[in-house]
Amino acid sequence: ESHIKKYSLIVSFNGLLFDMPFIKEHFPELEFNQLHIDLRFCLAALGYYGGLKCIEKELGIKRETEGIDGVEAIRLWFKYKYNNDSESLHKLIEYNFEDIKNLKLIMDEVYERLKNKTLTNIHKH
Repeated sequence: ESHIKKYSLIVSFNGLLFDMPFIKEHFPELEFNQLHIDLRFCLAALGYYGGLKCIEKELGIKRETEGIDGVEAIRLWFKYKYNNDSESLHKLIEYNFEDIKNLKLIMDEVYERLKNKTLTNIHKH
């Protein structure tokens, strides 16, 4: 049974192009019937481009796991998987937790900015 079913909304960064296809390939039995907001495209509508870490910096969001990016996350996973390195797993979990925490902050910011942009455009016409 999937825990994801209890959520009505999925928020990701590039999840439509990377995470969801990856998950569906490896776990084809999982169903995703929720609304999915991919912040990569919402941020592009506001003029923000690049990777998540770059955009976080532009928005003034700090990370405790500074220096760990997607490539390093993969390296940490393999270090844990093949060497049973628990420190690498701990760093990876911390990094992923920060992604989740920061996506919430970014979602809140994006929502407000898109709402204001939409209302401004409505009042212009």
